[in-house]
Amino acid sequence: MADIYTLHTTTAFNAATEALKGAAIPTLNAGAMLIWFTPASSYDGTANFEVSPDNGTTWFAIEMQSAAASATKASTLASPGATVMYIVNTPSDVLFRVRISGGTQGTLTVKAKRSNAVLGR
Repeated sequence: MADIYTLHTTTAFNAATEALKGAAIPTLNAGAMLIWFTPASSYDGTANFEVSPDNGTTWFAIEMQSAAASATKASTLASPGATVMYIVNTPSDVLFRVRISGGTQGTLTVKAKRSNAVLGR
């Protein structure tokens, strides 16, 4: 079974800038990343989906889609909740992260898993 990664562990909305960036993981040869959220309290900030082709020096927005509504794509998600899984089709051999920003309250845990479950390219 593939590893599950924690990109954020209950990072508060007012955390330091470095903490808001979250952990970055290599995509390796997976075609997608599966992402889900566990809000510990009502987090009202934004999750930003990003990839880096140069080992974290430069970051670019990348579109995600809900596994339940794959026709809708976006590179940001306001007030992420715990009831939806998201799929991010990713290039091979880049770094992937979910940077969180903004908000006035709450905390959020972000989990990720490499997958070959590519949707609607």
